[in-house]
Amino acid sequence: MATKRKENKVALVTGATSGLGIALVNRLSIEGWEIRAVIRSKPEDNPEWRKLPLGVKPYVCDLALSDDATIKSMREACKGVNTIFHFASVPQTGRHKLDSYINTNVIGTENLLRAWIDANKEEQRFVHIIYASSTAVYGHHRKGEIVTEESMTKPDGAYGESKLMTEQVIEAFAEANKQLSYTIFRMSVIYGHGYEYSFNLVFKMLKEGRMKILGNGKNHLTLIGVDDIVDAILIALQKQQGVNNIFNITDGSTYTQSELIGIAAKMLKVPTPTSKISALVVKIMAKARGIDQAQIRFLLSDRIVSIDKARRELGFAPKHTIEGDGAIMVKEFERNYRGISE
Repeated sequence: MATKRKENKVALVTGATSGLGIALVNRLSIEGWEIRAVIRSKPEDNPEWRKLPLGVKPYVCDLALSDDATIKSMREACKGVNTIFHFASVPQTGRHKLDSYINTNVIGTENLLRAWIDANKEEQRFVHIIYASSTAVYGHHRKGEIVTEESMTKPDGAYGESKLMTEQVIEAFAEANKQLSYTIFRMSVIYGHGYEYSFNLVFKMLKEGRMKILGNGKNHLTLIGVDDIVDAILIALQKQQGVNNIFNITDGSTYTQSELIGIAAKMLKVPTPTSKISALVVKIMAKARGIDQAQIRFLLSDRIVSIDKARRELGFAPKHTIEGDGAIMVKEFERNYRGISE
């Protein structure tokens, strides 16, 4: 199956204008793939579209498949495709309810897979789907554990629940349709170009001297560079071990909250915070001020996630670090600093 995918490089990318989508599409373009992208608005109305390389073919539709024109467009996008890179998702924020996550992340994925089956039912074609899941399926608090792919999943929020349900949808489709296979990557919080916004709150508070350590600062956080994810994806496409498998993906480092804040302070050339604030107090303050709860939840999370399986079975070796790629994010933050709100 890996050989067939290599010979026929026709890819459909959802979430193509996300940071990960752009990074992957750029690599696929260099490697000579035919690339189709599902976008929700016409290219002329979508400024992010301009960041993609020439030759990417847009299909304007959404995963809800809400009308006949959208269904037709999605089927056209899927016709002849042998690899789907599925990154489209309602993002992890405190502003979305479970229904919103289910409608897009879960039902939307089912719609996408059904569209591919309907578009290719007259041909003996195979498709491999790469799905961007999340370590949120494990929940945010796993103190004292080394979390592996065999660890119990216990999401503690709507986003994590929807990601786990989407994994189950993909596995069920693969079980029922032997022409479909998958690789699921459970990704940590992403850093690098295109993900500056995820760190803006911390950068802004450090810049203004308002940042404090939340709780005791000893909780463990995991991250992953966007370019390392692209490497892992392309490796998985070439290896049989990647077929019908799930992998945790991080940059291989484990940071405490205090260490990560210290790294950010160093990049910004500001003093490292030493003052601490109760985790409960910061949750109450953030809610009262309308601050995105996802960022607070990440800073208070406590997970050590193993990537031994990806190292062993895929030969995955992370090359990027928050210290290295952080310079890109700091530069972008500094450029937009005055316009960034909490």
